Amino acid sequence: ISATFGFFEYFTFILFGIIGGIAGAAFCELNRALALWRHKLALTLPWKGVEVLLITIFMSALICWLPYAWRECSSISVVIAPSEHFRQLDCPDGEYNQLASLFMNPLGSIGINLLFYEEKSAFSVTTCIIAGLVYFCMTLVTFGSAISSGVFIPLL
Repeated sequence: ISATFGFFEYFTFILFGIIGGIAGAAFCELNRALALWRHKLALTLPWKGVEVLLITIFMSALICWLPYAWRECSSISVVIAPSEHFRQLDCPDGEYNQLASLFMNPLGSIGINLLFYEEKSAFSVTTCIIAGLVYFCMTLVTFGSAISSGVFIPLL
């Protein structure tokens, strides 16, 4: 596949690079502040278990609730991937919930990969921004917690 870009399109790439750099710097700084706060708390083992439980409950509730709160439905006829990867969740027959399709699929196999294999009309910009911010916050909160996931699992 060969791609040709116009001169002005390079400014878009530069803008995305700047936004990505700022987001990465914000993640590092927020992660540092959260790690210092957790260190200052000096939680004992039982309280670390409570922290894991609270994080799990909150993140699970968020993933389940958001697709209902932000219900953006699209026609299943426009998708390329098998339709079983798209979640109907509170949408009429023949349509899928965009956010549910991103959140309620295993991340390592299909989840966020749907963004790269589908037509650009399959997911709206707003849905992608919401999903990105949620994953950003979830990764930030789980890093450094007592969840034995290290760095690898949150990044799946």
